[in-house]
Amino acid sequence: MDPDVLKAVSEENLSFGEAVKRGVCVEPPAGTPVPADVVDALAGIDQELFVIVEQDLYPCDPDVPLPIAVR
Repeated sequence: MDPDVLKAVSEENLSFGEAVKRGVCVEPPAGTPVPADVVDALAGIDQELFVIVEQDLYPCDPDVPLPIAVR
């Protein structure tokens, strides 16, 4: 997530849809949290885990997330 957009979302009490329109969802490794930090934190848990990574870009044109999914 783009930290600058997240700040505006918080300050302006914006909806998820408006946050998406403003570009809150960014492709890793841009944004926060840093994916490697999440992996490191999960590695420290003494449990077998699985993770689902999903990037919802509602309400946007379907052509926006496609290149990200392909990469």
